Amino acid sequence: MNIEQIIRQHTLWLKTDGEEGSHANLTRANLTRANLGGANLTGANLYGANLTGANLYGTTGDLKHIKSIFCDAYPVTYTYDLMQIGCQRHKFEDWWGFGDNRIIEMDGKNALKFWRTWKPILQKIIEVSPATATATGYVDVRAI
Repeated sequence: MNIEQIIRQHTLWLKTDGEEGSHANLTRANLTRANLGGANLTGANLYGANLTGANLYGTTGDLKHIKSIFCDAYPVTYTYDLMQIGCQRHKFEDWWGFGDNRIIEMDGKNALKFWRTWKPILQKIIEVSPATATATGYVDVRAI
């Protein structure tokens, strides 16, 4: 099933069930470089889905493979190895290693204030509630 077929089926499902996108069956879906910005994937089945390069900005995750946190100024979405904060998407080890200057480059002093407050909180959240990879390991959302 390609992305166009999935979107058509999902649109039809939305019109008939009216649950605003939750519980979609995306098993083994090829969502490579898909724009999932703002998508509600609550309860979605992402088993074996390929999310390589997908935009997860503001996505509500499925609570297993993609997790979402909305804190202060930026939506935060993470998978088993990557985190997207606002429009910035990087591996965890990169995020944890960024210095003040690198964070300021992203969105100025507001970003630095956010990061100083939320970094330890996000580290703890991800430690106690990590996302899991899909069965095929394709929850890879590297920047396009």
